[in-house]
Amino acid sequence: MTKELHMDDRRLPLHWSAGLVLSIGAILLLAFMADGRAMQGGNAATRASAVFPLAERTSPGNTLTPRQDFWMNQVADLYNNGQRVKAMAAADKILANDANTDFMKAKAARIAAQAAFETGKADAAIAYYQQAISLDALDNDMHFGAMRNLGVLLLEQRRFADSVATYDRLFAETRARSPSDLIVQGQALYSMGRYPQAVPVIEEAIAGHADPNPKWQGLLTRAHMKVGEFAQALRLAQQVAAGSPTGRQIQMNLAYAYQQNAMPQEAAAVLEAMRSRGQLHTAADYQQLSSIYTNLDGHERQAIDVINEGLEAGALKPDFTTLETLAKLYYLAGQKALAIDAYAKAAPLDDDGATYLDVATLLVEENRIAEAQVAARHALDKGLEGARGAQGARDILAVSKVDALKAETLCQGCNL
Repeated sequence: MTKELHMDDRRLPLHWSAGLVLSIGAILLLAFMADGRAMQGGNAATRASAVFPLAERTSPGNTLTPRQDFWMNQVADLYNNGQRVKAMAAADKILANDANTDFMKAKAARIAAQAAFETGKADAAIAYYQQAISLDALDNDMHFGAMRNLGVLLLEQRRFADSVATYDRLFAETRARSPSDLIVQGQALYSMGRYPQAVPVIEEAIAGHADPNPKWQGLLTRAHMKVGEFAQALRLAQQVAAGSPTGRQIQMNLAYAYQQNAMPQEAAAVLEAMRSRGQLHTAADYQQLSSIYTNLDGHERQAIDVINEGLEAGALKPDFTTLETLAKLYYLAGQKALAIDAYAKAAPLDDDGATYLDVATLLVEENRIAEAQVAARHALDKGLEGARGAQGARDILAVSKVDALKAETLCQGCNL
């Protein structure tokens, strides 16, 4: 009898890539059944499927001859001993031999698929699963388990349309729609941009699970937003967040939902709470909170604090956009000296001399004429679009001949 493979409940880790809207984590889906079960002679043909009892397909009830059983044991031993590459090579020999039965080939392809996956050969694993399914010789649990695993791998490889089609076939042929299968198809639909179709599939997955993963609900929240159902998205985000008040991604989803519902102060409150817990990590995190404050009247100082914290943490880079934004905020907050310093740091990073002209203008307002004229010269040297901008710089240079003569001496250390 073929030795039982150590694959029961082995699972493919499905990671939602950075290109997708969220990371749902690992979904555990492989349904490998022990190979020994298929060796129970005629009983295999009459036994109801343990995993897919409603399937219309009749399990073939195939068996192996003693010789075939011997060769399959070789493949199983190699796999169980951790020799995945050798197991694949042994399986390939079985698949290449036209004298072998479809049943033997399908079993070999199934083992090779798992070995290929575990050695990082996802494309090969997909091909092996497709071969195992097309041979149509395995019992129902192994046949449809291979179909399920194929759908997961296709999603992992970003072959979204193929993954959706594979699950459509699985649902139709098994007459079963498990939550774990539905959520994978829902993710594939979402990733294809088919948001209206994704929403009911994800909802069905959540409704059918006794304790759905909050990340599934996060995916549903995003899907609702994509179809413009902001109120529904907010209600769901609030519900999920109530159960995970310190969950980083869940709280980020809640803040985003508030923003989509034109509730910036509520969004800011969520993000500020995260900030106090040290949960703002990326440039996008800091930019999201600072942009909310920037667009709220009278919150310039809060925006400044957030940007400076992001710069100190290294999450934000001192690039032109960040420094120019900081300079504008300082100006709006009435902190002209700090605005000038920030503009002066941003000016060399600008494509032309416009920011140098901003520095010069602010320096004139502060009656720092000599420094203003140095900045105006830099503006002209770097180039200004339009006659008006160039004339503005020349006007600053013409403010006072005496001050102009003193400019180089007075500004040797002004870093303009």
